[in-house]
Amino acid sequence: PTETPEPPTVTPVPPAENVLNWTSFKAGEQLVATFVLNEPIEQEFTVYAAIKLPDGSILDAITLGTKLKPLAVKVKGLVPPFSYPLINVPIPARAPKGAYQILMAFYDPKKSNPFKYSPFLLVRSSFTVNSAAKASGSDLYY
Repeated sequence: PTETPEPPTVTPVPPAENVLNWTSFKAGEQLVATFVLNEPIEQEFTVYAAIKLPDGSILDAITLGTKLKPLAVKVKGLVPPFSYPLINVPIPARAPKGAYQILMAFYDPKKSNPFKYSPFLLVRSSFTVNSAAKASGSDLYY
């Protein structure tokens, strides 16, 4: 008799993902996030990139400001393979410890106020900040 091998476990590929260099950081370590599209987006979209902090507040992922600005407006669609270097910053010394998320939210640009509606594609990646370094006066604070 011969053994029948187990079929390999196949991990499904998500339609899109934010690929992080690590999932756990200390103050001063470099956070690198790249948006990767694995399946086509066939409709027009406006996209926002944000960072959700441990207290639930949201910052724009590009400017690190409190006002969200679109990353791209009225894009006619997108074909994979596509990647975009989203974030490449050191974790600030005074960044609060806790769980964070990087969010990419794709909205229909025909809606007058997209934040009243759910995005048609929401890409989330999580990471944690485990320790803070000694702060200096010039450190960026989330």
